[in-house]
Amino acid sequence: MILITSSAKGHATPADAVVDCGSLQPAPESLREFNGTHPHVADYVLNYHPGTIRWLTHIVRDVQRRACRSMGSAPLTVACVSPEGRNRAVAVADFLAERLAERGLETTVVHEGLGA
Repeated sequence: MILITSSAKGHATPADAVVDCGSLQPAPESLREFNGTHPHVADYVLNYHPGTIRWLTHIVRDVQRRACRSMGSAPLTVACVSPEGRNRAVAVADFLAERLAERGLETTVVHEGLGA
């Protein structure tokens, strides 16, 4: 089991791994009313820089290895953080969860910066 959270920097829950999304391109002003679960925001965040998907794929592999090593123990936790915790961290958390699920790993995502 893997728990993936998204939040603002400084508000993340303790985690086994932290993914700092602050260097990714923030969503443009025209998309600021939406959060990272919106398809246009996620597409922008994940595809603005051509190396983003490659970087995230390395993270997926690392998390998968850690999850396999910790099987049977407490859930592995991954915290995705960005300055506001609404766009970049959310889009990355959802991306990681989808890719890990494709690899047969059980994931849960909690977007702490989006409220209930």
